[in-house]
Amino acid sequence: MTRSDEALAEIKRAQELDPLSLTINFHYGLCLFGMGRHEEALVQFRRTLDIDPTTGGQGSHWGIAMVYQRRGMYDEAIRELEEARRLDPRPSWRLTGDAEAYALAGRRSEALAMLAQILEARKHQYVSPFAIGQIYAALGDKDQAFVWLNKAIDEREVIVVYLRAMGLSEPSLSSLRDDPRFQLLLQRVGLSFQG
Repeated sequence: MTRSDEALAEIKRAQELDPLSLTINFHYGLCLFGMGRHEEALVQFRRTLDIDPTTGGQGSHWGIAMVYQRRGMYDEAIRELEEARRLDPRPSWRLTGDAEAYALAGRRSEALAMLAQILEARKHQYVSPFAIGQIYAALGDKDQAFVWLNKAIDEREVIVVYLRAMGLSEPSLSSLRDDPRFQLLLQRVGLSFQG
């Protein structure tokens, strides 16, 4: 709903109530990241790693990678994503982030190889159609990106509620926002686009 200040106040209060919660600390970093406060998000993700480098590391390495990706530091992002995948190797979660980072870094053949693994895994287990859409967008294949983002809406994937904000900030999705199909996606979710 882009009520960032209210979201930040709520997550700060949650952290005051449970300062060692990995979930709260991770989401505090995610909130900062979503607000474009990347340096603060980086600090928060690292604090979460300090609480528990193993369990906290899964999400925190991913969060750090997203900050690096936003800064165009793709090699650093890939290293963080590989560490996140080492801690949690499920392809439905970690491999999708790796493939998107490789695509954004211009390492197309590696991204396509990972995408093939992801599509194969989807035949046997849940894999986020939204994440697949992001990979296709990062690869520059807008048609397939919209196919998969529409699947995410059809499957009622919870992340679609962030579609408007992600269209403004995510390197892969920002390439889609001027396409009329992006406005149609937002309408399907019940959001409007101003940006």
